[in-house]
Amino acid sequence: MNTSSRLGVSVLAPIILMLWGCAPSVRMTVEQRDGAGNVITSFVKTNSDSGPTNVSVSNSHQIRLTAEAEHKDGLQKLSMTVSGHCRGDGTVQNIGFGFPASGNAIPSNTTPTRFSFSEQISIAGQCNAGSLDLSVTATATSAPTTGIFGGGPATSSTQPAQFNK
Repeated sequence: MNTSSRLGVSVLAPIILMLWGCAPSVRMTVEQRDGAGNVITSFVKTNSDSGPTNVSVSNSHQIRLTAEAEHKDGLQKLSMTVSGHCRGDGTVQNIGFGFPASGNAIPSNTTPTRFSFSEQISIAGQCNAGSLDLSVTATATSAPTTGIFGGGPATSSTQPAQFNK
């Protein structure tokens, strides 16, 4: 490829991406609280993080989760997924559920450009005996893009917050 071709590609590529649209930005704020409600640790997971964040928890802890997403063409879905295992006495119980229970926090027939919601997990309610590992991610899906090239919805998820007991 000659120099003028490379220059053309380097100039056009960002413009095409801008017109085509991108996946939504999504973040999940995590607060770990003790039995008295005091914050032990707080951190944010995003769709651009390099990997999971691991946190040790105990039965008395509560985990407060806030999922937030933004996209210039609007959002059609925002949710959180919890998965993991409770191990004890030679048994393994699979854990899996979503927030909200309906699978989507965004009201139907709306496409806000920014949306957030919060939920709470009680560690004691997940696994009273044995060891526990939970992984939580937030996922957002955009409305179809309105740029020159159009395009379908795009989905992105945070890197996981992992809780171990």
